[in-house]
Amino acid sequence: MKRNTNLVRKSAGIVGLLLMIACSSGSDVIPDLTYITDFDRNWNTTKGEGGTFFFLPEKDGVNEGNITVNENWDDADGNSQFYQYNGTYKNTAITFTSDDAVGSDDRRKNTTFTGQINKDKKPITMTLKNSRGGEIEVTQGI
Repeated sequence: MKRNTNLVRKSAGIVGLLLMIACSSGSDVIPDLTYITDFDRNWNTTKGEGGTFFFLPEKDGVNEGNITVNENWDDADGNSQFYQYNGTYKNTAITFTSDDAVGSDDRRKNTTFTGQINKDKKPITMTLKNSRGGEIEVTQGI
């Protein structure tokens, strides 16, 4: 019986040591598995061409799910544009596609954004590439 107890202790010690190494190595793998983004605020375009984004998750307080995204944009001519997207997010990854039935013009028609939430930046940003070849960065409002 003592032999089994020692084996269990050694196994538990090895598992604990591996967890400590993984957590202290600067790896974002373990924290990202449960990262929950605070979508409550507006997100303003700070690089590239775009407007103010509003992210509306289907359910708050979870690390993955469906999301509706609204974008309000005052174009170069001073015209206010509105676009709506539907998509998904998981941890720090997000993808959303234009709802072609809702939009002021064709500028965002058939457009998909794919990107990453840069959780380590303060304020938090998202780097988003769109299917038309553009890239924007949006920054979470305060």
